[in-house]
Amino acid sequence: MAVWRVTIKGKLFGQNIQNVLHFKEKTPGAKTMLQFANDLAGSWLGQIKFLCRVAMVWNEISIIDIEQPDQKFLVFPTNIAGFIGGENDVAPFLTLVFKIKTATGGKRGRGRFHVSGAECAGLTQGVWGTNFMINFNSVCNSIKGNYTGANPGVGFNLGIMPRTNNPADFKPATDLVPRNYPGTQRRRNFFYGK
Repeated sequence: MAVWRVTIKGKLFGQNIQNVLHFKEKTPGAKTMLQFANDLAGSWLGQIKFLCRVAMVWNEISIIDIEQPDQKFLVFPTNIAGFIGGENDVAPFLTLVFKIKTATGGKRGRGRFHVSGAECAGLTQGVWGTNFMINFNSVCNSIKGNYTGANPGVGFNLGIMPRTNNPADFKPATDLVPRNYPGTQRRRNFFYGK
């Protein structure tokens, strides 16, 4: 079964934002990369956008097969903006944090991804307020139903891929949990770190 590296790219106030995620096919050959990119645009970004201001715009989903990176890849343009109106209440460095849990214990069995563009009005004394957390949990549960468990809704499991890039080392997510306080988006300069 193929393991695909998915990079979701966007812009917030002119700054490039990207997340790198890994997914494994549940049923080999069930979907093409194009079909999966459409699923991600609809059931992944289509959910996350409800937590973000319109200033956050996702503009590309790229997919690479880890086993055949030079032969199997797709670049899928999108234009999906956050749903919440207005741009005045966004701190470009604050993020929503989704924690990825697997059946493997310790730091090698967990991961996270950050989503930029959250409204600051959702914060109360440094944590996300009750109403915001209700929405955050709802979005998280929807994504969890589509991309985790024994029968993921879209046919692909979200998971953790060690740096070995060996598909046999892929660890499927067992849970996706929203963190109740914001993260900070780290900027990485070109040619610094990997």
